[in-house]
Amino acid sequence: MVNMVEVIKALDVAGLRDKVKIMVGGAPITQNYADQIGVDGYSPDASSAVDKSNQKSMLDSGAIGLSLDSIMNFEELKKIIPKKLH
Repeated sequence: MVNMVEVIKALDVAGLRDKVKIMVGGAPITQNYADQIGVDGYSPDASSAVDKSNQKSMLDSGAIGLSLDSIMNFEELKKIIPKKLH
């Protein structure tokens, strides 16, 4: 969880935040926390996150799935985000 806020800030600084959809969820995450950090979607578990990400609104927006908590820094993030977003 600790890296989620940093990744969101890095996306914002890079001018990419409005080009991606971010969903968070799982046992330690709550809807309240998701609202506080400004993500686009919340899911209480992985299976419902998949269902939510497959909704037309997310697919139409060009959503990209990645684990925010596993990203350690902005350099790593730049390797993951496709060049078309830059």
